[in-house]
Amino acid sequence: MEKLTFIPLILAFFFVGAALDNTVVDLVMMLFFAGYALVKPKNALIVLFMYFPIRPFLLEYNTALKGIGDIIVFALLFRILWMYRKDLKKLFHFYWFELAFIGFIIVGAVSALITGVTPTAIIFQIRGFVLFYLVFYIAKRLEITKEDVYKFVATTIFVTVIICIHGLIEKLSLRGWLLPQSWQDMPLSSKNRIRIYGMIGNPNILAYYLSFSFAIILYYRNWFKGKYQWLFYVILALTFSVWALTYSRGTWIAVGVACLPTCS
Repeated sequence: MEKLTFIPLILAFFFVGAALDNTVVDLVMMLFFAGYALVKPKNALIVLFMYFPIRPFLLEYNTALKGIGDIIVFALLFRILWMYRKDLKKLFHFYWFELAFIGFIIVGAVSALITGVTPTAIIFQIRGFVLFYLVFYIAKRLEITKEDVYKFVATTIFVTVIICIHGLIEKLSLRGWLLPQSWQDMPLSSKNRIRIYGMIGNPNILAYYLSFSFAIILYYRNWFKGKYQWLFYVILALTFSVWALTYSRGTWIAVGVACLPTCS
């Protein structure tokens, strides 16, 4: 359990930083996460999976926090380059699908330029693709162990529970409590107002995330044995309830189709 204490501490750090919205605090946070990524690269990689699901919520309170993901990714990339500085072969070893992905980005960028898309828009789009690719590039070279996978699963479950509890509060308070003012004032139709948007700020994306979390919880159900078995059912019921209350029909259909091979 001691190895998992960083999970609630980092989450608390996120929320405190969002609440204070102070330039000095923001700078300290950026320096902290850069240093943390250099010293504890595997934990920092897991921090990204804590940060991105709640990023829209945090940014509504403090827009300066949008740089945390970039800081961690580039600090991790520097750590990888330093680790393998004497073994360049590992740095430039790519799977075929990585090369295909890089080719896709190049072709897409050239096509966008030809069709008149502004360079600024292209750069921002490429940035999103490259950052997520770098997460894979880094993870592949960090030699992930079974213990690291357990940390990732525990993090996913912990973050999912927080998001689900927040979602239920949003639902029960009719979007009146623990939401940024801009989200409370969002003009929504009567049909959309009953949906849970969550910390992600989008019911469809929230449903996708919870589907992923639900699958992980089911797969690792053996964690919850004996006196902890009740906790498994509570987390499962909580996740399913919020997932259903997103009213994301597209996700429901996708999950149903994905389950067909299992049921047949």
